[in-house]
Amino acid sequence: MTLKQQIQNAIPELNNDNFGGHASDLYIRARPIVLQWFFKNYKFFKQCTTFTDYNNDLWIEVPFGRFDEYLEERIRSK
Repeated sequence: MTLKQQIQNAIPELNNDNFGGHASDLYIRARPIVLQWFFKNYKFFKQCTTFTDYNNDLWIEVPFGRFDEYLEERIRSK
């Protein structure tokens, strides 16, 4: 199960608009419920950074958070 799937299972109200990514990194909109989940369940939380988008929304950047999907995309594109 991917990290995105784990978060969506734990917080069903999160839709795909709350996720993004670039290459192998996963972006998640930093809502309070998401931050609580990360503090409790993600052992690499201290490796994550945050950024603010053009709408002034805060996002969590998870390095290699979508690594499996990224590899599959790369393999399919060859």
